[in-house]
Amino acid sequence: MKLITTAITVAALSIAFNSSANSTALPSTTLFSANDSVSTALCMSAAKGSRVALLTSIKQSGYSRQYIKNNLHCNDLPVSDFVAKYGKSPEKIQRILDPKYRHGQVTIKDVTAP
Repeated sequence: MKLITTAITVAALSIAFNSSANSTALPSTTLFSANDSVSTALCMSAAKGSRVALLTSIKQSGYSRQYIKNNLHCNDLPVSDFVAKYGKSPEKIQRILDPKYRHGQVTIKDVTAP
């Protein structure tokens, strides 16, 4: 299956801007699937932010997490960037796709031996 070709047509985004005369509102994004392909199901599950839905979609797809992380593109974005931009729980989804993913702070101390 040409994963990239189908992933390009994965989901079309509809952005509605709500604005008023006195204030500016943030745009709301609605995602909808363009077809019923495996890659579309993976992208939509990742964007929903549900661990259970994503793990179920991954199992049904037959692809490994690493393959999905490295090869799946949603709306011309790598799946991790797509989730970071449009997803509800990007850190949770990142931890599913990449177990080595850590978000936080790292402190390094130099220690010298006597």
